[in-house]
Amino acid sequence: MATYHKIGDKALATTAHAGQVGNKNAQNAFKIFWNKPMSAQPRLEAWDSAADLTAGAAPSDEILAGTASSGNKSWLGVADTGAALPGANWYGSADERIAGTSPALIQGVSKYMLLDSLTVGVVSRLFNLALKVPSDAAQSGTIQHTPVIALRYYYTGSAPTISWRYNSSTNATPIWTTIAAGSVGYTLHFTGPDTVTATLDPFTKPAALTEVDEYWLQTA
Repeated sequence: MATYHKIGDKALATTAHAGQVGNKNAQNAFKIFWNKPMSAQPRLEAWDSAADLTAGAAPSDEILAGTASSGNKSWLGVADTGAALPGANWYGSADERIAGTSPALIQGVSKYMLLDSLTVGVVSRLFNLALKVPSDAAQSGTIQHTPVIALRYYYTGSAPTISWRYNSSTNATPIWTTIAAGSVGYTLHFTGPDTVTATLDPFTKPAALTEVDEYWLQTA
């Protein structure tokens, strides 16, 4: 059986800085826990909305469909960091990969990244994520796209228990804080440099391809 978990949309309340997330040499950014081996490798995917994820509709928002200067490729990159540090500029090696290898630019069901969960005893997997915005983004001021990041997983027998977590501390000494997943899940915000706990700083469209300044997660 195949199913999915997603980080959904929820109105802003309280946020926390996810300091290890981004195009940096950080292994401990996000962790997904499961309580049994999968029957096939699970996939990290990205969709325009929760409704499109359910319907399987191909992404059309520019953040995932891309623009001319991004080669019509997704702006959202992910790296599997379960085995090692990803490197200081892992996003530079990311591409849309039908085979699901890491690092990848993810878009819908056909362009995804695989996570290893078949090894006996493996009950979690690490990954990192980064977003770079090109100069020809359609937004004239701030970027307001809201993609849904999903884990598609496969199993036999009883359904596994899935838990998303982010590192609220340093890469060397991670503290794993649970993220609520599903249709009422919390939101990951792509922001400018001056975000504080209760006020998000919008990221302004850049003159050249640029990574967003910070990543913040809603925590309540």
